[in-house]
Amino acid sequence: MELIFFTSTNIESEWNNEEIARSTNFDDYTWSYGGSAGLLIKLAEGLGDVGVLYLDVKARYMFGTEAEYLAEGSINVDQNNGTVHYDVLRSKTDLLTIHLCVIAYF
Repeated sequence: MELIFFTSTNIESEWNNEEIARSTNFDDYTWSYGGSAGLLIKLAEGLGDVGVLYLDVKARYMFGTEAEYLAEGSINVDQNNGTVHYDVLRSKTDLLTIHLCVIAYF
């Protein structure tokens, strides 16, 4: 899976909050792969209108490569000559997600 990171700047009107201009300042992409596992656990059945009630538990871990990006305050403009300097950050893009869900069949 390919992930895309980007930093953009937009200018909005102070009178009606409409966007006047937008620019992408920096972008990068990274590859990601991983695996997941889950359990579907029956909690109860025959609960009036609810036929069966389940607890769905899932976990996913995605291994990601490094990506470069900008954070708030990473764009600096030299007041003397107007040149723009980017303080580029770099980090791994690993991601762990955990999902808990209750499923009810009526």
